[in-house]
Amino acid sequence: MSKFPYLLLSVMAVRLISVYASETGPASMEDVFKIILECAKENGVSQAEIQMLNGSSDVKNFNPCLWSCTLRRVGFLDDKGQYVLNPGLTYVKNIVKNDAEYTKLETIAKECESVKDKKVSDGTAGCEMGALVATCFLEQYESERH
Repeated sequence: MSKFPYLLLSVMAVRLISVYASETGPASMEDVFKIILECAKENGVSQAEIQMLNGSSDVKNFNPCLWSCTLRRVGFLDDKGQYVLNPGLTYVKNIVKNDAEYTKLETIAKECESVKDKKVSDGTAGCEMGALVATCFLEQYESERH
């Protein structure tokens, strides 16, 4: 079983990260887990469920509002629940020092812009869009690895 969904949260929160981080410097891993835990609490996701992310490769098995909350906090969903590249990629550029790694992440993020065309029924809540973005990231990441 893949551990990727759990890693996906970390990748989204570390690599495709936090436009909301303080101006004093890049977010730390501690900040990342704080975001994940805050989003989990806000959306009724238990720590046990977060741990279950280690054993699943399907992001759809988890509360989509967890993905939405995390993506909002890291700057890839706007206040209308829509996927946006910036300001997220601007911040990513500042924290990912390896140009090849940044380019790969930027490519994945740009390829996932296609989710903007998908219809969602929850409007500004962004939960459905969050799940679509997380699924796209996972699919693109997997295809990059092969």
